[in-house]
This record gives sequence, structure tokens and C-alpha cells, in this order.
Amino acid sequence: SLVRLLRPDAFDAKRDRAAQLWREGTLAWEKRDLPRAEAFLQQAIDTDPTCAPPFVCLGIIAYQERGDYIAAEEYFERAIRRVSTEAQSEILRLAYYHLGRIREAALRFREAQGYYEKAIEIDPVYAEAWRELGGVVYRQALTQEGLPEERLERFRQAARIYETALERLAKRREELVFLTLDNLPGSSDLPFSSRAHNKGLRDQKRRFERFEGEFAYQIAVIRLATGERELAADWAKRAVESPQPLVDYHLLYAQILRELGREGDAQDQIKAARRLDPTHPRLK
Repeated sequence: SLVRLLRPDAFDAKRDRAAQLWREGTLAWEKRDLPRAEAFLQQAIDTDPTCAPPFVCLGIIAYQERGDYIAAEEYFERAIRRVSTEAQSEILRLAYYHLGRIREAALRFREAQGYYEKAIEIDPVYAEAWRELGGVVYRQALTQEGLPEERLERFRQAARIYETALERLAKRREELVFLTLDNLPGSSDLPFSSRAHNKGLRDQKRRFERFEGEFAYQIAVIRLATGERELAADWAKRAVESPQPLVDYHLLYAQILRELGREGDAQDQIKAARRLDPTHPRLK
């Protein structure tokens, strides 16, 4: 803008101050000091109205902490309007994702679906958005009126969504490159810590593995709902064999195996569930 061309130092100073206030706001938020967090975030916006991240933070606080969905929608929409570069795609995907959550809470499933799809378009391995997208299509199949064939297609669409998500996450997980003595360049060539790099990748890998188990479980639930027991068993088996299985995965697999007349195998799954968590409420 002309103002920036005439006074670049003043512009940069405002931007830096807004970023500092935003960081202070997020720190206060982490400490559960919501009034202080909101004050810092609002100051960041007042200092630099073009700064998008504080709008997203205020939007999340508004609906998750204050129950004010109307204010949250406005914050997210204002954040979207302020995103001007590809480097700010993180802001866009978060805003679209949370707008989807708000629409879903209002039972406006089709609109929620559209927002989740926009978030995934920005980030094809946005696991949380994939989870909600599959879930909202599944809920449409459960709750909306229509011919049996139409509802059945909705169920299958939800299963396909989770299957696509699994493919995307597995592919990205395989593409993660950990630094080792074999591929580690000279330390002077690295602008970052190799240890921190590998830790970040390990965290990302564990996150993907967790979602892979969850998505396989959800597909098994859907296939069971559509009467496809053999397919449901295949997906439940994949869920229990995932790196981070849960008790619910084993219990679902046991249920399916029983329906298939495989009582001995079902008992094995219940034993596996007990090994994971003997105090689980569903095992009492």
C-alpha cells in the first residue's frame, strides 16, 4: 500500500508488535487465563488489523470456551479475508475447519462438509478435517430422510472418505525423511537441529499412525452398519493391528467375529483388550 511505501519502518514495527501480542495471547491461553488471552489478541488486532492469526485464536476461544458461535463465525470469516499469501495457508485451513465444526454443531451438515473439503484442499493430510468430513457424511446417512439406496450410498461415501484419508496419510508417512549418519550432511549445511528435526517427524509419524487406526475402525463401523460383515472384519483387523490400537477396536472386532460365528477368535480379541486396559468400563 502507499502507506507502507511511504513509512515501511512504521508498518514493520506495527506488524512485529502485533506478532508479539499474539504470542503473549497464546501463552495466556495455554495457561487458561482467557480474559488476559483475549485482551492480548484484541490488542494485536488493534495494532495491525491485517494480522490474521489472532482472529483464528479469538474464534476458537469464542465458540469452544465461551459458547458464542456467532462471534466465532465472524472472527473466522475476518481471518479468511485477511489471508493474502500462500504462506498463510495454515490460517485458512484452520478457519475453514472450525467453520465446519460450527456448521456441524448447528446440524447444517452440507455446509460443514463444504468447509472440511476446503480445509483438505489446502492440506491433503489434515487428519482432523478428514475425520470430521467422514463423520459428517456418516451422520447425514444416519439422520437424513431419503430412499434406502440414497442412505446406503451416503454410508459408502463416508467409508470412501476414510479410505482416501488412509491412503493420503500412509503415503505422507512413507515420505518422511529422518536424518541419520548415512544421509546427514555436514552440520554447517544444516539451518536446523537434526535432533529437533527427527523429533518433529517422530511426533508426526505417531500422529498419522493414531489416525490410521481410528479411520480403519470407522470404516469397520460403517461396513457393519451396511451389513458387509466380512469387509467390516477386514477393517477391524486392520485397526487392531495398527501401531496404536485401542480397546474399542478390539471390542468391535470381537463383536464382528461373533456375528460371523468365530467365538474363539472373538474371545482372543477380548483378552487383547484386557491386556491394553483391564479397568476399561466396557470390560467390567
